[in-house]
Amino acid sequence: MYSLESLLLNSIYCIFPIFCYLFYVAYTKNVGEKEDKIMLDVALFSALYLNMKYGRDYFNIEPIILYNIPLLVAYLKERKLAILLMSLFIVYYYVEVLNFSHLLIIVEYLTYAFIYLGIKRKGLTNSYLINTFVLIKAAILSFQSFYLIDNNDHKLIIFIEIFVAISTFYILAHFILKLLNKCENIINLNINIKELEKEKQLRNSLFKITHEIKNPIAVCKGYLDMLDSNNKIQVDKYIGIIKQEINRTLTLMDGFLQLTKIKITKEILDINLLLDDVCCSMESLFKSNNIIKNANIPNDELYIIGDYNRLKQVFINIIKNAVEAMASDKIGIINISVKVNKKEIFISIEDNGIGMDKEVISKIGEAFYTTKNKGSGLGLFLSREIITAHQGKIVYSSNKDVGTKVIITLPNNYRI
Repeated sequence: MYSLESLLLNSIYCIFPIFCYLFYVAYTKNVGEKEDKIMLDVALFSALYLNMKYGRDYFNIEPIILYNIPLLVAYLKERKLAILLMSLFIVYYYVEVLNFSHLLIIVEYLTYAFIYLGIKRKGLTNSYLINTFVLIKAAILSFQSFYLIDNNDHKLIIFIEIFVAISTFYILAHFILKLLNKCENIINLNINIKELEKEKQLRNSLFKITHEIKNPIAVCKGYLDMLDSNNKIQVDKYIGIIKQEINRTLTLMDGFLQLTKIKITKEILDINLLLDDVCCSMESLFKSNNIIKNANIPNDELYIIGDYNRLKQVFINIIKNAVEAMASDKIGIINISVKVNKKEIFISIEDNGIGMDKEVISKIGEAFYTTKNKGSGLGLFLSREIITAHQGKIVYSSNKDVGTKVIITLPNNYRI
């Protein structure tokens, strides 16, 4: 008689691979990758194989009623090659392994194909497709059980078994359809939420850009309104201020252009040589600001895969910030060092400047955030983007009136 345990096991064999596929789809959509449709075919063939290999015969007439579940999902998802291969495989298994009537089985699976084409042409729902498949299976199963097999003494039992089998097929098919639809709805909802978040970020960015550009333009307008062309002293003074504000606006626009054109061209480079190059190029800046530079950079070659010019831009930006953070009442010191392990390279840039409090540290690297009077707040943001593009990270630590330490971590990714 019908075994509940067998029913549950066979149902799990059908559903489990499809669950795995849904987890795969959810993951790919969440990380923004493209879904590989062949993974659905793998899941469906896995469900079919598990049922054929480990499925229990829960009644004698039709032990493979749930073999059609993976095939039905392939029809629902319009996986044409999977439909063809799965149909051929099931027909072969019926005829060669289970010794069923080859003519009846071929007619059954050709009927599925013709019914599918007709339903698709008329644009009917997936539920209609499932119901039609269930009816066809019920008709084939009844004809086979009552007319092709001599079971006159057990007709009531056969009828109950057929009813339970078809009911299982119907419920499981609709459950899987609902599961697929629910998963698609959740994924679409998640995508819509992400799009709304992106739109919100875009609005905030546009607001900040507008605000940053509006300020210098408003200053220029104010001074132009007050400008007396007959007052030469005032003209000279105001024109100088207006030029400064225009230059500030141009600097902001250059920063915006750089943000939209971050392109990393990776090649083999010597990071120690790069740091030596940076120190040499900034030597005049150190001297003019009376800063002592201590560079603990090894003489040995240390190769990585990265963008030489972009990384140089980052180091110069961070060192310039260190120079500008020096207090005027003490001798400025900047320490630059390099440490290496098998997986990572650590570049440390430490100063004894005015330092930062916890609130500033928490916001450092955000676009448009700056503590400088004439800063754009884009330098450190751009630096963070460049390091992230190198699969690295920047960590800031600082104490007020003590100094700041910046540790840049890059992957030690060059192998001979």
